Amino acid sequence: MMSHDGEIVPTRMNPGEAMHMDELKQGIVTFDDEIDGMSAALLIADIRYSIRLGNRTLTLYINSQGGEIGSAFAIYDFIRAQERLYHGSEKLGGIVTGVVRGHAASAASMILLQACAHRVATDHSRLHLHEPAAWDFGPVALSAMKDNAEELSKLEGIILGIVANRTGKHYDIIKDQLSRRETWMSAHEAKAWGLIDEVRVDG
Repeated sequence: MMSHDGEIVPTRMNPGEAMHMDELKQGIVTFDDEIDGMSAALLIADIRYSIRLGNRTLTLYINSQGGEIGSAFAIYDFIRAQERLYHGSEKLGGIVTGVVRGHAASAASMILLQACAHRVATDHSRLHLHEPAAWDFGPVALSAMKDNAEELSKLEGIILGIVANRTGKHYDIIKDQLSRRETWMSAHEAKAWGLIDEVRVDG
């Protein structure tokens, strides 16, 4: 491996790595992982590298079970920063087309909804939304539980706002849907609900 302009790039690549680099040169970025700090950093590095190669529009293929919402927001914030840098304003149109191949669950659906200007899902893909949740292991102080509840309530407001903004549905309708059950949708159901713009049969 060698460092190039502050980034690590392979000096000798296996066929998989070579294909990955070829796709980045074409503006194709693939994310097939759980969302956490490390995978978010790697995805951001791929997007940054592809843009530095001269691509001003990207296709982001997503197949993810979700993960940490904070890391998903980090990805979103980075993409929007690139839009402002290269387009001058977010209102001039996004640079990323998001394509779900497989599933976009939980935090992955937030990346699709908020970071992608055009949202696509292949015919057999699934999308998943749910209200925020927290996991605590072992004894938890009452004050910590209250703090967690307040934070989850704030996070719920952010998520509901994102879904409402991209689907055009009323905030209360979305809140009722997500609070009653885990929401899984087929690509066609997601399009009818306004989560995506297009169902792609050919992938």
